[in-house]
Amino acid sequence: MLRQALVTLSLIGVMLCAAVWASGMPMPLPAWLGLVLCATVFWFAYLPKHRRDAALNGGGVTYPRWVWASLVFFRFAKGYLRYAFTGATGSDYYYDMRRLFRLTNGRLNDAIARVHRIVKRPYLLPNRVGVLGDLTDDRLDPITAGLKRDGLFRFDARLSTDICARLRSWALRTPARPIPAPSTGDDRLIYDGANPVATKYMFDPQAVFENPDVQRLASDYSILSVAQAYFGCRPILTHYFMWWSTAHSTEPCDEAAQLFHYDMANIKFLKLFFYLTDVTPDTGPHSYVTGSHKRLPAALRDRDRRFSDDEIKQHYDSERIAEITGPTGTIFAADTRGLHKGCPLREGERLILQFQFSTCDLCFERIKIDLNDRFSPSFKEMVADYPYVYSRFTQPVNG
Repeated sequence: MLRQALVTLSLIGVMLCAAVWASGMPMPLPAWLGLVLCATVFWFAYLPKHRRDAALNGGGVTYPRWVWASLVFFRFAKGYLRYAFTGATGSDYYYDMRRLFRLTNGRLNDAIARVHRIVKRPYLLPNRVGVLGDLTDDRLDPITAGLKRDGLFRFDARLSTDICARLRSWALRTPARPIPAPSTGDDRLIYDGANPVATKYMFDPQAVFENPDVQRLASDYSILSVAQAYFGCRPILTHYFMWWSTAHSTEPCDEAAQLFHYDMANIKFLKLFFYLTDVTPDTGPHSYVTGSHKRLPAALRDRDRRFSDDEIKQHYDSERIAEITGPTGTIFAADTRGLHKGCPLREGERLILQFQFSTCDLCFERIKIDLNDRFSPSFKEMVADYPYVYSRFTQPVNG
């Protein structure tokens, strides 16, 4: 009798929360807590473990959408609490986060990000000076406002020609992973601009960070200040990539992210891009749907997938689709929770460096960087001073 009563009460609670949610009314914190409690009772009191796992993982057991959503929400909540207390994470929780992003249209992400602003207070940086200039309040506030409004901001400042030339020289002599993999089976190749064999050449993050110029950029106070101001809390550097894009094929390549999509790499995140070559309309500009980082149309949340240009145009006016072109050294920031892609190249090549900052490190695939003897003392000092920002950077194990 007690078990039946608990099941009945939990179902009523979940249904009431679902009704409020479906009506479009704001969900107050007590309602969210009630949903978690009801889902927890339903999870343990009604569903045997094998049926819980099957319901979540598509094992032939189906339940109404609101029941499935509550189960996913509970498992994510359990995984997030595990991460919060132990730092451990897993693929199930990461994919639940992606599912819940679609179910809540980003509202759950926004709610957790608000908590991050309370518990992960910003660092008091000694200054905001760097490659983006001296970011006084008068200069930083419009950047933050632009990112919050559009999800995209292009900076007036550019990387110096010397830095770009050194990074290009490094990229022309360092092996990279071709994407898609060529028929020859080679997994590491030196990029040959005259004869590309793949659409994308991705460099190993460890090798990228052993470059002194990349270390200086990753420890730049002006860059850190932009990420911190956008989040309202201290950031963590979670992704760091550098790659060549080529005109190997003029057809969009899914593996090279040349179809519209949204990222859901973490609860809240911001990417900074550095063009290390001239980027024209023909050499693969970054394309972004301004404002799409806030909410997405229901038709674009049906599945976790890529979107054609025609699908995007059905929901957004052409003036909202921005293509970022610019000379060597161009810098811009984007909240790639919004819809975006890299345009296929019709000619030439594009070299780009990208940093991603996040409010937490919930990703299940964490790329660790060994702080070996190729890292400068000044960068190691930054790691020591700001351990949260650089928590993926670890001292190598000897012996």
